[in-house]
Amino acid sequence: MFKLQNKLKASMKKTATLLFSMAFALFLGLLFACNGGDSGSNVPRGVYVAGLEYIGTPENATRVAMLWKDGEVYSRLGNEIDPSCAYSVHISGNDVYVAGYTFANGRYIATLWKNSEAPLYLTGPARNSYALSVCVAGGRVCVAGYVAEDADQIYGNAGVLWVVDGNRNVFYAYTYNEGEFHSVIAQGNTVYVAGREWDSYNRRSVATVYSANVSGDLYLNYRADWNYSTEAYSVYVSGSDIYAAGTVYNGSRWSAALWKNDIAPIVLDGTSDGVRSYDGYSVWHSGGDVYVGGRGLDSNDYTRAMMWKNNTPQLLPARSNGNSAVHSIFVSGKDVYAAGYGYSGNIATVWKNGQLLQEIHSSSAGMASYSYSIFVK
Repeated sequence: MFKLQNKLKASMKKTATLLFSMAFALFLGLLFACNGGDSGSNVPRGVYVAGLEYIGTPENATRVAMLWKDGEVYSRLGNEIDPSCAYSVHISGNDVYVAGYTFANGRYIATLWKNSEAPLYLTGPARNSYALSVCVAGGRVCVAGYVAEDADQIYGNAGVLWVVDGNRNVFYAYTYNEGEFHSVIAQGNTVYVAGREWDSYNRRSVATVYSANVSGDLYLNYRADWNYSTEAYSVYVSGSDIYAAGTVYNGSRWSAALWKNDIAPIVLDGTSDGVRSYDGYSVWHSGGDVYVGGRGLDSNDYTRAMMWKNNTPQLLPARSNGNSAVHSIFVSGKDVYAAGYGYSGNIATVWKNGQLLQEIHSSSAGMASYSYSIFVK
């Protein structure tokens, strides 16, 4: 584990415009904050799911960021004109946070929603940006995602951890060129982010896990040592153990993988009937058990929603033989929840303990919906 202060200083010139965009985001956030919100409202217990639905007709449809509770619309975060998406939901006390993106001024802009307050843009309109995961640490909201390094997205992306205080000020942004942050989780005042970097020498992506404190120090906890490309999509911390889920390439195919601390990845098994593991999108540790949610690939090249408990695979049911996947898992007590999509890949779906719990349809008949994150209160 080493400190990246010198590396961050060395990258300041390359990221000067990026940081200017983030400063402009502060202005935008304050501009749109005038409506206030209901941060003192009580958040009812239930199963919260973040995602999107297509609204309109097949010829003229818009992606709209959505938050559902127990299968019903809790909040429509976007509008029917500008595309938007909700990638992550987190509840802390009486506050509901959602991270995603909205399309504004010709760009996709990383966005944070809190309760019914006006959305907070985390970057300016100079380049595309996406917020993929949100948590709360030390009274501050931490959001992981990435920003395009240039307006035309020629030079790749920079992984970003945004930190937002109670006054909606975006006052810290950690960047690392040629990478993406996909997941963030808090343990006390420390946050952990998982994602990938680009190894330009070996021409491959490398799964990484960082930790950071709210004072501004970023540390590298783990960098995958693998002969081919790897990527981490999710991170979970339990005590002194750091788990990450993602995918690894072995030279001929991709497989779902699990990392624990700095050991080599565990390549997750497929099923006995020929569905092989493909991607691990979410990881959770509870009661000595490790759960991974993701997808497999069957002999017909359909993706299949899968969960692994201690590397034992389970196919999750869907009402069709088409594509399905698990994007997020959440363990509450003895119950294991999963969110993703099913029914030929176009209906947001929630499973509980391996069984179908909810299918969340778009409000426009026949249009698709997708779920990316689940939180149980």
